[in-house]
Amino acid sequence: MTLLQPSGIQAKLTSSSCSLAGQRAMQMQAHTQAALQAQLEALAQALAPVPQEHGHGGPSIMEWFKRMAPPSFKWVSDPLLAESWMRETEKIFRAIRCAEEEWIGVSTSN
Repeated sequence: MTLLQPSGIQAKLTSSSCSLAGQRAMQMQAHTQAALQAQLEALAQALAPVPQEHGHGGPSIMEWFKRMAPPSFKWVSDPLLAESWMRETEKIFRAIRCAEEEWIGVSTSN
């Protein structure tokens, strides 16, 4: 009994189609993530009224930040997870219109 093995051309075609499918899946995932992030930003802006200064009787930036349920940072060795946390936290700061110079103080108080 003889086992049939794919020719070199068939092996290349199979390998090529697998890599194309993988690339398409990665592109779809990136597109989906971008769409979800855009929706999250729009929702955050819609739900967050413009914060007022604390001295005028309105909530403080810290209170607004906590209301947005920011992700908590846990020490991770994966830089992608750390970058994801940073992007999500920055979205909240922008949604509540927090000045960049206040970001560190607000995020470390959480």
